[in-house]
Amino acid sequence: MLVGMAAVRVADPSITKQLRLDAFGFYNQLSPRVANDPSPVVIIDIDEKSLREIGQWPWPRTVLADLIVAARDNGMAVVGIDALLPEPDQTSLSLLADRIQHADEATRQALAAIPPNEVEMADAMRSMRTVVAQIGIWDAEPEPLSREAVQSSVQVYMMSRGSQGALVDTNGRKMRTFEFAQQFLSEAPVLVPNVPALESAAAGRGHISVGYERDGVVRRVPLIQRIQGVVKPALALEILRVAFGGKSIQVQVNAGGIEGVGLPVPGKGTFFIPTDGRGRMWVNFAVPDRPNTPDNSGRLYVSAADILNSKVPKERLEGRLALVGTSAVGLYDIKRTPLSDSVPGVEVHANLIEAILQGAFLKRPIENSIYELGALLVVGLIFVFAIPRLSPFDGLGVAAIFVGICCAFSWVQFAYAGVLFDAVYLSIAAVFLYWVLAFGTLVRIYRENKQLKAAM
Repeated sequence: MLVGMAAVRVADPSITKQLRLDAFGFYNQLSPRVANDPSPVVIIDIDEKSLREIGQWPWPRTVLADLIVAARDNGMAVVGIDALLPEPDQTSLSLLADRIQHADEATRQALAAIPPNEVEMADAMRSMRTVVAQIGIWDAEPEPLSREAVQSSVQVYMMSRGSQGALVDTNGRKMRTFEFAQQFLSEAPVLVPNVPALESAAAGRGHISVGYERDGVVRRVPLIQRIQGVVKPALALEILRVAFGGKSIQVQVNAGGIEGVGLPVPGKGTFFIPTDGRGRMWVNFAVPDRPNTPDNSGRLYVSAADILNSKVPKERLEGRLALVGTSAVGLYDIKRTPLSDSVPGVEVHANLIEAILQGAFLKRPIENSIYELGALLVVGLIFVFAIPRLSPFDGLGVAAIFVGICCAFSWVQFAYAGVLFDAVYLSIAAVFLYWVLAFGTLVRIYRENKQLKAAM
């Protein structure tokens, strides 16, 4: 039976995975990350107020250009746009030339000669370091991509010391480090970029996939993802690279998968960010912020309309990392997290940036599964030898003490070290093993008593 329970743990079916995720989410609810206030991040919020004052989304690219210029003039460090702009702006006068009925040829030619709105936005982006969003999808046919769209800052792959022997495929062929690393990454077959003018003007490009779990809750976000054959960094990671002035992003690999990513900071070395084996970062969420406040008093959110109308004090924005996103429910960018069933997607990216800058990482090292399996086998063997020799109540006490120690150890690891240790399966296995052994002991006692009565 102990071997069977160990086999279930190794197989790790969906129910054990979900129980583990629920436990880790519960820990985050009990101990949310304490965010810095003021935050290094400002969400320039396309909120309900902005939609009322400026108009429905998508806004003309000229308005977005004004927003980028306002961020620049207020001394913000980097602007990241958490929105896709894959189609030309239909409000560009040059595109209206053929749509205006009864216009004479001279008017049509004059309108067609006006540069499209993307030109103004691209000029604004060149004056202010701007990171654009891309995304990977599954339900479309891949199309040829521009040279700018496929550019990626993920360029360096490093193998941990002692893991070089893993660089061999099933046919015995020696693999290169980047080939070995990429087999662990989540993958999407189609990359959706922005219009070429914006891609060419961008200081960086990052994907905005948030990586839902089976239950639809966002707990991990892929910091690197392979999309249409190109490894792309997450939007939050790319914003930090651009802010730090780094030229590339490093991927650290060992024999079991991805260990983490490194952000080289000029003059200060490389800042390491731990991930799971597939390059996903466990998000250490803070208590959700309040969007749509009348006076922009939230920790993160500032109304885009107020920035465009110069109603926000410069000290509220200066030196901050800007994320342009939306809290408007009608724009359908609402996510579930362990702390809330309704969080704007842009706030997930903000939590990533904050947690990285604070060094408030949640870590689940690849070897933790081995430690948990070893603990199961050791404690299981102790139970097998000890429980049959104890009374049922004494055995129950031993099982209860073990479960308490497991849960306390797991909680302390989370609260004080940010390490995710799975106590759920260990506890369930211990209780189940106790009941089986206790039942076997009762059956043995019953049979012995029955034999004794028969002998009398």
